[in-house]
Amino acid sequence: MVSPDAAPWRSAVHGRLAPFQQVKQHLKDGLAAGRWAPGELMPSEAALVAQFGVSRMTVNRAIRELQAEGLVTRLQGVGTFAAALHRVASTLTIRDLHEEIVERGHQHHAVVHLQCEEKATAALALQLGLAPGARVFHSLIVHHENGVPLQCEDRYVNPACAPAYLQVDFTRTTPTHHLFEVTALWRAQYSIEAALPTAQEAALLGIAADDPCLIVVRRTFSRDAAITIARLVQPGSRYTARGVSAMTGLSLIRVDQVSAQAWRNGGGTTQELFTWPGAGPWQLRISVAEIRTDGPFSAFPGVDRWFAVAEGDGVVLHLGAHKHSVRTDTPPMHFDGAAAPACSLQGGPTRDLNLMGQRAAGRTQMLRVDADAEWISSAPLRALFTTVPLTLQIDDADAARVPAWALVVSTHAAHQRWRVADANSTTLAWWMDFSPRTGT
Repeated sequence: MVSPDAAPWRSAVHGRLAPFQQVKQHLKDGLAAGRWAPGELMPSEAALVAQFGVSRMTVNRAIRELQAEGLVTRLQGVGTFAAALHRVASTLTIRDLHEEIVERGHQHHAVVHLQCEEKATAALALQLGLAPGARVFHSLIVHHENGVPLQCEDRYVNPACAPAYLQVDFTRTTPTHHLFEVTALWRAQYSIEAALPTAQEAALLGIAADDPCLIVVRRTFSRDAAITIARLVQPGSRYTARGVSAMTGLSLIRVDQVSAQAWRNGGGTTQELFTWPGAGPWQLRISVAEIRTDGPFSAFPGVDRWFAVAEGDGVVLHLGAHKHSVRTDTPPMHFDGAAAPACSLQGGPTRDLNLMGQRAAGRTQMLRVDADAEWISSAPLRALFTTVPLTLQIDDADAARVPAWALVVSTHAAHQRWRVADANSTTLAWWMDFSPRTGT
């Protein structure tokens, strides 16, 4: 006798799908139904092979696609886990603005101008899948960064999806964070344009009516219903240094928008572009430094360090009795951060790229971008740093233009195909990745 769960892919709906799609849909249906809570261990590949009567390769493809969509995470030698909601959100390029501001070391506060119940107009009802005149929740909030109005958020919410929305104190949390907690986010739709604000938006943001803005209209859904529609208006002059591309889900950090921190010895400066994780002590750090005088590097015990010269005549690093010349035309240098080598300039000041990872937390890698060659890595956290404008292609998604002196980071990039089509042998750009160890 076959149990009801033994072969779900033989149903009429799943039977029309290819084998890997049947496995994928089965797991996706289970995630939507809450069969596995965020962070919970899911069935092993061996169990799925036995359950569906398919090859391990077929199961592996299904899980890889779910991982690429941000619905699951995989730890080598441990298993597959249901992704936390913030991982799903990252794939959908939805991030909590409060978290972005805090990651930059700045202060966020919100001013709530409106939080009430209204009747849906015919146009709004159509967007939320409601009947005209039905109840909707409406909020109008201006988010500030270090006291400066950064974003005007005008949002409507389906009461059936978030019944307590009007009771939430949005000076202490954000609508995005609240909706992540109380709804099962399934998909999102976007429209993005550069346009002028309305008169009300301009007044709330403290800008002129003819100041151009980045305007995002975002509608998100559970599996069965529209959750919310939001209009997010941000002045172009205040566009955050850590933007998120709606096309690729990548974080972009421009060097010219990150403050430089002077060294204690006065010999240079550091611009910290990215740290991971976002809270607590970093396990991974990517930075750009300007070295102006000779002197020793700081010691970082327990840290694996990569170093590349991005601009200037280069340096000589003294490690024990050995001297290592590092220039723009040499490969990145990898060394123990505890070594604290002495550094001698070979000419004038240099600008350098630094990748540092806590050895106990995971494995780091840096390599020079190879023109026209695909870069595939099993690491979930991957990055590109470039000193010249480049076009980045990931898998079959639309290409994204990356400006000069910028860092692009993805935290869910395992097994993706990355490629820059317009690089050549002299292009100063580097791939970087970080593979967290199991349990970190």
